[in-house]
Amino acid sequence: MVGEKGFLCILLVVLAVVAVRSAAAEDSGFYADVDLGQAKYPYSTAVDLHGVNLSSSRVPIKSTFWGATVGYRFTPYFGSEVGYINLSKSSVWVSDGSGTARGEASFAAKGPTLALVGAVQVGNLEAFLRLGYLIARASLSVAGFDGATKLNAAVTVNSPAPFGGVGFRFAVSESWHLKLEFDRYDRIGNPAVTGVANINVTTLGVGWRF
Repeated sequence: MVGEKGFLCILLVVLAVVAVRSAAAEDSGFYADVDLGQAKYPYSTAVDLHGVNLSSSRVPIKSTFWGATVGYRFTPYFGSEVGYINLSKSSVWVSDGSGTARGEASFAAKGPTLALVGAVQVGNLEAFLRLGYLIARASLSVAGFDGATKLNAAVTVNSPAPFGGVGFRFAVSESWHLKLEFDRYDRIGNPAVTGVANINVTTLGVGWRF
């Protein structure tokens, strides 16, 4: 498992490699992307609030996604990226089965990413593959009632989650490009604390090479 300290160590190694290779690598350079899209996933959770068990089934959820990435291209075919994503907050209804206790559970996830990228260019069109890790900060908040008694709670966990993605960039000029990408984030959260989600994300983005 890769924690926050491990993430920082890997990032420092990547930056060191960039510093060594930057002077010698042809067709290399930095680029930045900004993305906006939609996340879709089935979500289920079980929460124990003051001895009351609230749960939801695998409810389909949609949420807004946004992210920003800075990458370095070592060659035309290989690079690395660091970024930050936010899966926003989505809510599901939870109950104790009998309907006496019920409420709303809100799940959210965000955090930094680190990835390796492979790419192939044909004219102005580039196809790419990304593989990496999201250091997710997953949170669950619950607001409900058991009869006249309020049931409120909020928990947060740090959860390294692997992800992979494929996409396309189209160069509209020497510096600017448009991007379409499909990503999959696996096992975000903790099954015993926040519940777990495998999240599919579709994004459109704009980027600049500098």
